Amino acid sequence: MSHRPPQHPHAGSGVCVSIDTQHDLPLIRTRIMLTDISRWREADRAHGEVFRDVRPACTFIQVSGFIDPAWFVEIEADCVIEWAKPCI
Repeated sequence: MSHRPPQHPHAGSGVCVSIDTQHDLPLIRTRIMLTDISRWREADRAHGEVFRDVRPACTFIQVSGFIDPAWFVEIEADCVIEWAKPCI
């Protein structure tokens, strides 16, 4: 199923955020990977606007590049999924 997120205020500034709003999973940690660590404030500002109510643990990492050279940031997010305990 394709989902198109609402327009994010940073979409025109080179920072684009896409979030799966179909699921309400507890977000516990994000990792922000940047090709230019000097731009961490831009990524932090967008991260803070999107996740201000959740406030997950967050790590910034500098990387040498991504598959698409035009990308300068990638965000990984870890969520908790609770599974039912097996009946034994």
